[in-house]
Amino acid sequence: MRHLVTSLALLAGLLAPAAASAAPASPERAPGASPTSSVTADQVAPRPKKKRKKNKTKIRATWSVSTVGLLTPATVSGKVKDKGRIKRKVVLQQKRADGWKKVASTKTNKKGEFSLAVPTQWLYSMKSRLVTKSKKRSPGAKSKTQRISVVPGYAPAGSAQSWSALNPNQRLRWNPCQTITYRVNVAQAPADIEAAIHQSVAEISAATGLRFKFKGYTEAIYGGLPGAGRWQRDTDMVVAFVRPEQTTLDFTNAHAWGGVEKAVWGRDSRGKLGKVTKGGATFDLTTRGGWPYMKAYDTLLHEIGHVVGLGHVDDPTQIMATGVEGPYVFGAGDLTGLRKMGLQSGCVKKLKARGADLLSPEDAGFLVRLP
Repeated sequence: MRHLVTSLALLAGLLAPAAASAAPASPERAPGASPTSSVTADQVAPRPKKKRKKNKTKIRATWSVSTVGLLTPATVSGKVKDKGRIKRKVVLQQKRADGWKKVASTKTNKKGEFSLAVPTQWLYSMKSRLVTKSKKRSPGAKSKTQRISVVPGYAPAGSAQSWSALNPNQRLRWNPCQTITYRVNVAQAPADIEAAIHQSVAEISAATGLRFKFKGYTEAIYGGLPGAGRWQRDTDMVVAFVRPEQTTLDFTNAHAWGGVEKAVWGRDSRGKLGKVTKGGATFDLTTRGGWPYMKAYDTLLHEIGHVVGLGHVDDPTQIMATGVEGPYVFGAGDLTGLRKMGLQSGCVKKLKARGADLLSPEDAGFLVRLP
């Protein structure tokens, strides 16, 4: 009997490991077991990476004025709020007819502060803003817009609607994003005529935003006889004081003429137009009373007004009125027209020659001359 019990115990010991190895592994964790005792390395979910938050950027701007006189200093200052505490480039932009355009820029100091001069060298009324581009972990930002108006130092007379275009049937404009070069033909003129020309050109520039550059002297004549003088290739505009017999112009009832010499097809934000590439003004040296300074200056404003695209008006308070001398400053209508011909209306691009665009400027009636 004793031997039988011993034999049964031995048999049970031999069978126990086999039964244990045959038992299926339970996926469930027994109460009280270690949390990782039954989870393999492949079953451990990777910890999500923490996203680094970008700093928020803000531009706080203070404008010294919203309306300012011509050539009067004006500024915009402020601070770029950026937790990264890095120097940022700040750009001053103006909204012209063809979009937002850069006019000035600067960099902030270590505190994020900046200051910029607002352009006041020409007359305009446009929205302005400040922009900074993204840098490292700091995003870009834009300030609130502010309308800035640069106004003349006097009250312009007449109605702002008292203006007309040089060519009512076809828009004509110079490209205000390119410098207009000019020469003068004053060999026969009074000594102070050249100064009057430069002063009138400066006034036209201030009213339009067009940039002019004096290139020197010439024998060329706008509307001159064939072979009267070579028009230099680097010259866009010629102002000449000559005798009537040197020209093809009719001075019977006029003492000066101004207008367009050459134009090509172009395009601006409003569509197709005539892009002026050459123009000029010619004055009769034999006119009654001659050319005292103020008379010459007043007439130069009128004739160069034609060159940049303005026509005649019946309002005697405007420079572009016919048959009157004075008022020696631009009226409200003059300024409206000059602004539309200038930089505020955006750049003018030359069209590529395709099909109907091959029509010559002469056939389109671009070449207009007015006394």
